[in-house]
Amino acid sequence: AGKLTQLVKSTDADCVKLNVTKVRAQITAIEEDDLDVAMPLEMLGDTLLGISQMREMVENLRDFTRLDRSKTAEFDINKGLHNVIYIARSVIPTHIEVVEAFGKLPKIECNASQLNQVFLNLINNASQSIVADHGTVTVFSCVENDRIRVDVSDNGTGIAPEVLPHIFDNYYTTKTASEGTGLGLAIALSIVQEHGGEIKVATEFGKGSTFTVFLPVTLGAATQAFKTTGASA
Repeated sequence: AGKLTQLVKSTDADCVKLNVTKVRAQITAIEEDDLDVAMPLEMLGDTLLGISQMREMVENLRDFTRLDRSKTAEFDINKGLHNVIYIARSVIPTHIEVVEAFGKLPKIECNASQLNQVFLNLINNASQSIVADHGTVTVFSCVENDRIRVDVSDNGTGIAPEVLPHIFDNYYTTKTASEGTGLGLAIALSIVQEHGGEIKVATEFGKGSTFTVFLPVTLGAATQAFKTTGASA
């Protein structure tokens, strides 16, 4: 049991992957030797499951932040959305379902880390707007008029008419101090505009909201290949 404890201490993704293999080997050895150990094998199995989940989280976090913030590169928006949703699910209450509805997209030239921040902020805001016992956040993507479109929709409380004109203002918030600073949407809008895009909002007070991010499609090799093959698939 002491050896197993030492094997699970690393949080580096590669080490975690290696440690999962080692822990599995330790459990197999215990089963084969029928050793008398204090920790039941069922608990060891639960530990292995926890380590596997930790490895997956670390790998998603590494994808989330892998690009230098000062650089851009061709990026798969759907992959970024999937990673962001995985991370968001770790903090979103379990009574809120997050649905992925992704269409086929070309890669675009962008700063992936910054766009990940935008989508994480929108998903987090959507989940916080849901106060019912059950709610849904839907993340949808498609190509529309040579732009990538990403919708983050919720069936939460919606935005009051008097609040709507101010949601992108710096430091404007209807949340408590512990819930937010009022900078999230302002920063998100700035990032999207720097990428040549825009954010639109559709809301009905008491029924929910949809934040739509539009991003220009870069006319690079990946995009041309998508236009000739992917769009007709």
